[in-house]
This record gives sequence, structure tokens and C-alpha cells, in this order.
Amino acid sequence: MAISEKDRLAEVLLRHPQLIPPLMRLGIRPGVGDLTVSSACVGLQVHSDLLMQLLNVLADDTYLPDNALAKFDMLPLIDYLKNVHVDLLNCLQLCGRHIRILISSAGDSGRLMEPVNSFFEEYSSEVSSLIEEEESRLIPFLSHLYELYFSPGYSPVDVGKISESLSLFGSRYDEVEKKMTDLMNLFVRHLQGDYDRHAFYGIIQFLQGLAFDIQGLRSVEMKLLKPLANEMAQEVRQRARKMAVQP
Repeated sequence: MAISEKDRLAEVLLRHPQLIPPLMRLGIRPGVGDLTVSSACVGLQVHSDLLMQLLNVLADDTYLPDNALAKFDMLPLIDYLKNVHVDLLNCLQLCGRHIRILISSAGDSGRLMEPVNSFFEEYSSEVSSLIEEEESRLIPFLSHLYELYFSPGYSPVDVGKISESLSLFGSRYDEVEKKMTDLMNLFVRHLQGDYDRHAFYGIIQFLQGLAFDIQGLRSVEMKLLKPLANEMAQEVRQRARKMAVQP
């Protein structure tokens, strides 16, 4: 059942506790009382329709937004991407630390788990590279598109092909998600020795969080950002062409 603007936010979070970190990235912290999805947005730079669609996209992989977001929703979405990037990098560091504790706790058997650590480092490097690319290419492009859309002059510039740009990042997420599956398989099947179970618990929790955030990030980009950016880019191009033919 889709989440609506009239739903009590606390009840939504009790059904989907994995949505708590995404909400906090938008500035909404637990302690929401009886606020609805809509009323939780009061005083924030987040439109209620954006919050509702974001929650639905993250809670249900099959959810497809049935209406376009407002153009001013681009900025909070960009901020959301930046916050996810920060959390992902932090989670990678913490997970790596727990893996090293796990290997150290296994004594002589720890050396047999070094391939697991090496594979995680390869995975971590790939995720970090993807984040760096989004920070240096995608986010500046989206910010520039937003400025063009709301600027009074609409200077005729080439805003690029947003669909192809976002699809490129979508394909990178496919590769990262596949490596996460392989990584989980290594931990489940190939650990050796009498290792620290609490370190293992932490690793599994971090990996689950990474998997959810990466899948959610791709869904937000492809289902929310891509349609919005496409629409804005098309209008910018149309206005630029009209300016070009003016005497």
C-alpha cells in the first residue's frame, strides 16, 4: 500500500524502519509525534509531495511516481544525494574497520580471510569512485540545470543529454550491486576460524545498510531526478531556441 501525505509519519517508520536514515538526511528526526507526512514538512525546504514520493520509492522497488515533481524540488534532491554520499563513505570506513577486527580476532585463520578483505577493498574503491564521479559531474550538472531553469536570461547553452548521463550512472549501480551480492556470498560461505561474532554482526548490518542505500540512490536518481531533469532540460532548450531566433 502506497504511503500518502495523510499517513502518520510514526506509523510509516514503524512499518519501514529502514526509512529513518533517509528522513534524517532531509532534516526530519525521530520524535515526530502524531505528525503526518505532509505536516512533517512544515518549516523545512521539502515539499510534501517530494517527501511522499521519496518514501514510496525507497519503501517499494516497484513503485512508480504517478505525477511529476515541482521544479523547485530539484535542490532538496541534490542535497539528499550529497547526504547519501557522505553516509555511504562513512559506512564503508566503518565496515572496513570491522572486517579488520574480524580477521585479527580469528588468529592464525585470519590470513585465510584476507581474500575477503581484498574483495571488500575493491568494492569500497568502486563505490567511492562512483560517488566521486557523481560529485564532480552529475551534481554540478544538475545544479547548473537548476540555475538555468530559474535564471531570467535563459542563455542559449548546451545542457547536454540528461537521460544518457543518468543512465550511465544507473549502469554503474548495476555493477556495484552485483559485487555486493558476491561480497555477501563470501562472508556467508568462506569465513574461517573462531572469529569475533560481534564484529561479524556489525559487518552484516553495515553491508545491509550499504545495499539499501545504493539501491535507493539509484531509484531516486532514475525515478525522481531523471524525469524532473529531463523536463527542465527540455524547457531550457526550447527557451534557448526561441531566444536564438529573436532579432
